[in-house]
Amino acid sequence: MGIFPKEAVFFELFEEQAGKFLIASQLLEEIRNDSIDLKELSRKFKALEHDCDEITHKIAEKLNKTFLTPFDREDIHALSHELDEVIDLAEESIFKLQLYEINKFDDYMLNLLRIIKESMKKISETLKLLRKRKDMPKILSICIEINTLENEGDKIFREAMLELINKKDYHGMDSIKLMGVKEIYESLESTIDKCEDVANIIEGIILKNI
Repeated sequence: MGIFPKEAVFFELFEEQAGKFLIASQLLEEIRNDSIDLKELSRKFKALEHDCDEITHKIAEKLNKTFLTPFDREDIHALSHELDEVIDLAEESIFKLQLYEINKFDDYMLNLLRIIKESMKKISETLKLLRKRKDMPKILSICIEINTLENEGDKIFREAMLELINKKDYHGMDSIKLMGVKEIYESLESTIDKCEDVANIIEGIILKNI
């Protein structure tokens, strides 16, 4: 039996979002070496962002037409909005990599990207489990894992910023490239934070409906 028996269409739409998050995590797998085509990757993320926007609009339209929702409509709206924000921020991060012509990824970038990838996969998993009451403990456990990843990302971000500020000649970069690297770190960290926001909303939904 499902955890929320009313209006399965919302779960279908969230599961559709889950599929997009899985695609996003797979795209991030491509950033493992310096030969990645960032222009093409940016194009793929832009298309993915458009797809997620459409799903978000469908959820909003359905909310306006539905009297009985499977859980609080405010929570449905908040979850839908924050999921869309994650993809928006991830797309922005990839665009900045292309914009500043980052042709060599430092360990900080690679680790922040890894955390985003892992967080997206875990979010995708939670969205697919939302229907089932028996999976509530597993969902809560995954949310904790996403929070742990955010803590790791915060630590990496601080280390990256400290190194960037304390070194006058960071890998021989000029001032514009240095500014770009700083923006990229910030954008990646914002994406990780937003993943945690999604996990917190999902956790709240589950705790309200136990």
